[in-house]
Amino acid sequence: MLSHTDTTAQDDLVTAETCAAALGITKDTGREYWFTDQYGVTYRGLASHVTLAALAHSDFTQDAFPQLNGRPLQRTARWVITLFTSRHTDPQHAARFAALSPWQVCELVAYLWRHRDDAAMHKIGPATLHLYTGHLLDHDGDPSALPDVVDRSPQPSLAQENCNLFARLQVTATARDGADDVPVPMLVEVTEKVSWRVKTAIPLAVEDLARLLVGSGFSVSEYLDRNAHLIEGFLRYELADSEGQDVNAWRLTTRREHALSSPPPEPVQVRLYFVGPDRATALETVPFSTRALAACAVVEGDEVFETTVEVNHDQVRTTR
Repeated sequence: MLSHTDTTAQDDLVTAETCAAALGITKDTGREYWFTDQYGVTYRGLASHVTLAALAHSDFTQDAFPQLNGRPLQRTARWVITLFTSRHTDPQHAARFAALSPWQVCELVAYLWRHRDDAAMHKIGPATLHLYTGHLLDHDGDPSALPDVVDRSPQPSLAQENCNLFARLQVTATARDGADDVPVPMLVEVTEKVSWRVKTAIPLAVEDLARLLVGSGFSVSEYLDRNAHLIEGFLRYELADSEGQDVNAWRLTTRREHALSSPPPEPVQVRLYFVGPDRATALETVPFSTRALAACAVVEGDEVFETTVEVNHDQVRTTR
């Protein structure tokens, strides 16, 4: 069953207020909500769907919401996308979700995160979704007890709908200046096993031949290690027997855990936010990726200062 998770200090980090603050949302945010990610791609469209895309965006919210109690906030947002955009979901229920304000979407996702039980959530499908979320979409408040009902036979198509969640959202993504491509830092590891099998005549001194055939403690491998020039001509890549390349790659995080080994094709402009009593002092502190996150760190006497840096292959230069 879906059981209420006991409130802990970590649970307090994921509330409608904290979700909204991370996305620059207030209770007054209207139907024109949009956001731009760290790669300069801007997401616009139906406000409720744009908000859900922001909460599910792995790089956009990971710093604000780490994996608390083994329950990533992004996973909850993706679960909401899966069910509320399913063709099997009651159209009226899906329409009520689509009509939510950005703040109300944050309330819904935070509520489900705080109450979720991963094992039970996978058993809830379009037929029973309204029992768990109807009270929030109809604005009737938080029920005292959650239902213990799951779909008798979950729709098999739900698994396939997970493959391309973005395509199911009424959201468009556009790059800066209308570009078709966006430079995205990647850490790429490529491994390959290459071997050669060569049959050739190797000049050996008579004394060494006798030692190889009769003696001990002396091998052909040892001899060739000492005389690598005898076979170097055979060790060309085109003569190799390769098992193929194994490529592993993943996108870098906003924490810049890895340095780039080669520059992007064009300089990338990154907007950073600093907090402090004055600009000089603020620039000595750790930056924030969004103004909303910086605002959360403001104390009395502090201001938020914005700086744009241009990232080149050999330097980072402040442009504003």
